[in-house]
Amino acid sequence: MSELPSKHIAIMGLGLIGGSIARGLKSVSKDVVISACDQNDAALQQALSEGVIDQINSLEALDRETDILVIALPPVTAAKLMPDIAAAAPENCVITDVASVKSTIMGAVNEQPESFQQRFVPGHPIAGSEQSEYQASKPDLFQDRNVILTPHANVSSEAVAEVHNLWRLLGANIL
Repeated sequence: MSELPSKHIAIMGLGLIGGSIARGLKSVSKDVVISACDQNDAALQQALSEGVIDQINSLEALDRETDILVIALPPVTAAKLMPDIAAAAPENCVITDVASVKSTIMGAVNEQPESFQQRFVPGHPIAGSEQSEYQASKPDLFQDRNVILTPHANVSSEAVAEVHNLWRLLGANIL
C-alpha cells in the first residue's frame, strides 16, 4: 500500500461516506491529521472522542496546512457552498467531492477561478449502506469498491494523482 503524501485532510460532512473516509484513513495512517465540519455536533464530538478526527473545524477556519479537502455533502448544498469553499481552501489544497450527481457541482466549480478549477477533482465512490450518519461509518467501506473519478478539462494531473492515491489507500478500485 502506498504512503499518503498528504498529511492534513479536511472533511466537510461527517456522515456515512465522510466518516468512513476518516475512519479508513486513520486505520492506514496514524500520522494523518483529520479535521471535520458538520452540522451534527454529536457526530463531531463522537469522532473526536474516538480519535477518528483530530480537530473540529469550520469552513471559515480551515487549516492553512490542509492538503486535501473532501466535500461529503449533498450536491445542492455543495454547489451553494462552492464560492465559500473556493475562498477558504488554501492555494495548494486539492479539493474533491463524493456526490453521485455532478452537473450542479461542476456548474458551481466552473464559476470559480481557474486556479480553483485546476485543483478540483470530481469523484464518486460506489459504496454505501441502507444506514446513514456517522454512526454507520466503517473504516473498510471502500475496500474493493469502485470509485469513479471524472477529471474535467481544467484539472491538473497532480490533483488527480493525489485523489487517486487517497482512494487507493482506502482500498478502492479507481475508474
